[in-house]
Amino acid sequence: MKPKSILGIVLLVFAAGSIGYLVANEVRSGGEATTDPSAAAAADAALPADGVVVTYFYGGKRCPTCISIEAYAGEAVSQGFPAEVAAGRVVWRAVDTDRDENQHFVEHYDLFAKKLIIARRVGGEETTWESLDEIWTRVGDKDDFLAYVRGAVVEYLEKS
Repeated sequence: MKPKSILGIVLLVFAAGSIGYLVANEVRSGGEATTDPSAAAAADAALPADGVVVTYFYGGKRCPTCISIEAYAGEAVSQGFPAEVAAGRVVWRAVDTDRDENQHFVEHYDLFAKKLIIARRVGGEETTWESLDEIWTRVGDKDDFLAYVRGAVVEYLEKS
């Protein structure tokens, strides 16, 4: 094969790989703009005036453990408190801190890694919050993880 042909093939492969990379990133991000103030306003409107908010904050690449933490936390809330969720007293959400409109959470909750935060709201304002840091050591035992998260929600509901 001639050197020109080899160079042409290499350039084609490089171009195809670059296009594939760009397409994969677009698909992964869902093709959504990272600044949508109306989405942030809608998310804030869904928060209870009086109640408990459980939020899993994530960003960047997520390993299987991170994905399990999000799934288990969502299950702990939705299946552990169906009446409270239906009444809007307990809210579960997952928030991508890589999105521009969510950057304020990084400073507010001192986020340096993926975290599960539970917060109490009274009169439309957050009055207290804490990081449920034991999620990382409990994720290997689903029942223990669910009990840990549900126990925190019960504690916050009792204080409301």
